[in-house]
Amino acid sequence: MRIKELRALVKQEADLDRIEWGFTNDNLYGNFPQESFDLGLDRILNNYLAQRLAYTENDGGIPTRGSLPVAHSAAPSVTFGTLITSLASGEQDEEIIELLNPNAFAVDISNWEITGGVTHTLRPGTVIPANGPLILSPDIELYRSLNTPRFAQGNYSGHLSNHYSE
Repeated sequence: MRIKELRALVKQEADLDRIEWGFTNDNLYGNFPQESFDLGLDRILNNYLAQRLAYTENDGGIPTRGSLPVAHSAAPSVTFGTLITSLASGEQDEEIIELLNPNAFAVDISNWEITGGVTHTLRPGTVIPANGPLILSPDIELYRSLNTPRFAQGNYSGHLSNHYSE
């Protein structure tokens, strides 16, 4: 586990820092008790992470929400939704591709590839919630500055033809 690797790298410096500065009661860290480096990391590993894992494995206590993927077929149905290619601004970086998950379960689309007029490999950990969308953009920062927050990913390469019509 990465935390244990990092503990080995940081422990000596943390212990020397504690010797130099000691424990303080200046309320610098709110109402949290000042504890040793080892106790703090043990608290993270044994309390926080264990509880967080249980929480996420139960989809935040709402398993029917469908935002965490469960085992599904190797090729679950994901379809194209709205394609916005011709914008009043004339700025092609404002185009979007919408992917839709029509399933009643979340679908993990990690490393899936979009090819054709555009190319994009979806990042590891990309999940489309049950019955939900994912927006793809050639300029994700521009998209987010112009639109209300939605589950979106970018930047894809290339552009769609602006002669497309629905």
